[in-house]
Amino acid sequence: MITMTEQDKAKLGWGGKRDNQHGRPKLPTELRRVNLNTKVAPETKDWFEEQSTPTGQILDMWVRKEIKKKS
Repeated sequence: MITMTEQDKAKLGWGGKRDNQHGRPKLPTELRRVNLNTKVAPETKDWFEEQSTPTGQILDMWVRKEIKKKS
């Protein structure tokens, strides 16, 4: 049989948020990012991996450029 000591009773409150912790604030919509999974040709993947700019940023730049062309 396992018995609890006074030291163990103090640990029962562990876990969860403390009263003064409210979590990470939400990002504004213009800074928010979502996950995007896609399949591309091997040479496209190789090209993206050669770039120093992250793939997501490159895609964002391309899309913004296309949107700007249309407006």
